Amino acid sequence: MAEREKGLLAAENQQQAQVTLLQAVQDTALANQIEIRGSQEFRQQGLNADYGEVAVGVTFTCGIEQLVNFLAALGNQPAILATDQIHISGGGDKKKNLQVRMSVSTVVPRKLIPEKKGVAGF
Repeated sequence: MAEREKGLLAAENQQQAQVTLLQAVQDTALANQIEIRGSQEFRQQGLNADYGEVAVGVTFTCGIEQLVNFLAALGNQPAILATDQIHISGGGDKKKNLQVRMSVSTVVPRKLIPEKKGVAGF
């Protein structure tokens, strides 16, 4: 169990976890000559009593080889990173680049995920 928990994203709070995740995704993309055009959204949710999940949505354009290498590089990171959702559409340019919108998530300690408050009754 201790060996698997080494893959948890190290952060002191939720915002730091989001920034650290986005930085890991951007660094991995840059190493594969992909420019992330920005983050679209951050999400978080509890997985169970001990762990939570933080995710970031990103958009970029790349060739198919770059995408395959990027996905492989994400899987080889020390932190537990996974693609949550991925949407790929063909580009109209002569280079046959792909438009990619994806969500990358990581596992964090549950204490970083805020508790959801119940809905008050009327």
